[in-house]
Amino acid sequence: MGKRQDSAQITRNKIVQAAKELHEKRGLSNVSVDEIVAEAGVSKGSFYVYFRRKEDVSAEIELLRFDELKDSLEHFPGTAVKKIGRFLTESVRYIQEQGLALCKEWMKSAISPIDEAGPGMVKMNFDREYILQTIRQAQERGELDNGAPAEALADLILSDYYGMVTLWSMTNGRFPIQERIETFADTLNTILKPYWREETV
Repeated sequence: MGKRQDSAQITRNKIVQAAKELHEKRGLSNVSVDEIVAEAGVSKGSFYVYFRRKEDVSAEIELLRFDELKDSLEHFPGTAVKKIGRFLTESVRYIQEQGLALCKEWMKSAISPIDEAGPGMVKMNFDREYILQTIRQAQERGELDNGAPAEALADLILSDYYGMVTLWSMTNGRFPIQERIETFADTLNTILKPYWREETV
């Protein structure tokens, strides 16, 4: 990496770190781009070199949290069902902590046909990849039959999860998402049961 690239990465990291600190203090929905760049000590133009809008830097901060969750499950005891269930329930808990406004921004960006690289799509692809990877690891360990349709199963789980997140957003938080996602996590074994090589859950 050359000096120019090093400098660019340092500037980008400053912006992300400043946004993260402000986010932890006040919530990013209550912080402006002007405040982020002032905290970072960079120009407003620099912000827009790396991010199109505030929600994009917000998404990066949130994905760091979900990365931490994924890493914490690396050595989590139990089967693929337990790992995926834990990932979904903890993800929903964190989404609720961040609030409806941010969730709606992510959902809006995900369904926009001109925003395929938006934070909502980035998060959805991250979730799908984790679920798919966990299913494939279960196949490698011999928990699941190698003929199990891993991608179709990942998409089925993902669609149920995002359906609940969407309902929570559409009802302004009245949909009991935590209760429903916990029930769904308990039924994951039923979804995967036809493909278990032996009863492990």
